[in-house]
Amino acid sequence: MWKVLAPVFPKFFLSIDTFGPVLRKARGIVLHSIKQGDSGRIVKIYTAQHGLTPFYLRSTYSKKKGPSSALYQPMRILDLEIDFRQSRRLQSIMHAQSGASQSSIYIDPVRTCLALFMAEVLLNCLEEEETSIELYDHIERWIITLEDIDELSNFPIEFMLSLSEQLGFYPHVDTKGDYFDLREGTFHDTPPHHKDFLDSDISSSLRTYHGTGFVAERPLIAKKKMRRRLLEGLMQYYRIHVPQFKTINSFKVLSEVFDI
Repeated sequence: MWKVLAPVFPKFFLSIDTFGPVLRKARGIVLHSIKQGDSGRIVKIYTAQHGLTPFYLRSTYSKKKGPSSALYQPMRILDLEIDFRQSRRLQSIMHAQSGASQSSIYIDPVRTCLALFMAEVLLNCLEEEETSIELYDHIERWIITLEDIDELSNFPIEFMLSLSEQLGFYPHVDTKGDYFDLREGTFHDTPPHHKDFLDSDISSSLRTYHGTGFVAERPLIAKKKMRRRLLEGLMQYYRIHVPQFKTINSFKVLSEVFDI
């Protein structure tokens, strides 16, 4: 009898894992939210445990008003209980609550725009199911920085530079020269024989940011035009080194409400 039943047990346990709930606790950062149908919503959340993951919010969540809907704003840090199944394209959120105090980000238009900018940059860089606890912690620290600091002029530049270090293409600022080659990530004495480089003024500004500290530790680049040109150069740098990187639509909004 047991010889007949023994092979059946693995299949039985597999069916429990496949079709039954697999509840897990996770910490995540909201990157994007879009309405799905009349009452549902799909939310992309970057988690330390599962990487960039799409979740479907059930109607019981989406019908709620007030604080519950505010949970899914871009760059919101969440403590989650999720029903996670490897075979499923969209995962389910069973419970969510705020994982950090973020009151300033969502009442200050400038900080809100910066959060949108961060989220769009990350969506263009992160791959689904690619996990990194170090990267997650790094992003979360930047969210807390956005919440706490007073001087925001350098923030988007600082964020993009720090993220490039995490992703493996931080500029080689130890090389000598007046022109930064966006393709090679190095400085040269003369302009390269292609169009993907920063002129001497912007290259000099880029060197100003070399280091490992956060925004508050950096000298301020006073000229608005210079900051804008450097940020545009960094977005071009990302487009070269991150194949899926697209135009950052929130940059235009950021430019209109922020002194950049």
